Amino acid sequence: MILAGIVIGTLLKGRLSQPEEPVVAGDVAAEDLTALRGIASVEEPEAKIADLEKFIADYPESEYRADAFYMIAGAMLNDLGDTTGMIAFAEKTLEAESDPETQALMYYRLYRATSETRPNDAYLYAVKLRDSGIEVAWVYNYIAFDYAEKARRLGLAMTLADRAVEFAESADDSSSNLDTRGWICYQGRNYEKALADLEEAVRMAPEPSDEVLGHLAQAQLKMGRVDDAFDTFRTVLVIGERPEAREGIEAIMDEKGYTSGQRKAFEDEVWEERFARAESVQSFKLPALDGREYEYKPEASTVSIINFFSPT
Repeated sequence: MILAGIVIGTLLKGRLSQPEEPVVAGDVAAEDLTALRGIASVEEPEAKIADLEKFIADYPESEYRADAFYMIAGAMLNDLGDTTGMIAFAEKTLEAESDPETQALMYYRLYRATSETRPNDAYLYAVKLRDSGIEVAWVYNYIAFDYAEKARRLGLAMTLADRAVEFAESADDSSSNLDTRGWICYQGRNYEKALADLEEAVRMAPEPSDEVLGHLAQAQLKMGRVDDAFDTFRTVLVIGERPEAREGIEAIMDEKGYTSGQRKAFEDEVWEERFARAESVQSFKLPALDGREYEYKPEASTVSIINFFSPT
């Protein structure tokens, strides 16, 4: 499916932002995929919706039907600003379509459209999802994590996170879903259970994300494991500069009475490890809007910053 990998990938981690259109990789000659590619480039929202509805009718067995429903909801919500119409469309689709991925995408759209302005409606959609039985881990994980971040509806969030853990299909998914469940426990002040889930999340990930590690460090602090938390925060900083990790490190250094020399030595070690982890980039070419082509050829042992948004 065009969108499935994108949705799952961005929800685990980066759960709080979604692409609004499918991104098609590779040169696939399937008629339905070619048709959907063409529709994705249509700029007029109402024309796009009409074309997508025709796509759904013309390709009843297409594996990309879920993407078409998702794109219709996106055009209604984001391009036309028709939240009421999108909600009606998504609810109708839930009743008419039995495909689990299509249903998951509609629950995602409904929850996201109502979670900030109509939280009671969002809650009812989350409950309906919980009771739906669809075996699509990412949508449970998304809503559970959103509630965890807001420290709201933690009981419901826990049941959704349990579903996400149950239906995970890969080690990365399991790691992300356990991280969500652990963070719910943390927000509910069950630090021992939080620590257990977060340690398991780190263990299962081929390469744990800085977000998962940051959550783990917070739980380690709550359980009095200050040295472990320091090491975990340090690992986060090696991956990238996160404010929570920086604040955690500074607080522990203050508590332990680090001197200015010790702090400088710490920073030097972190930067050495950052450079050691960095991978050399290969030369590449990019087309410009004016039709010209630009080639980047990296020089050995240098660090370059490329600004893709600069007008010059």
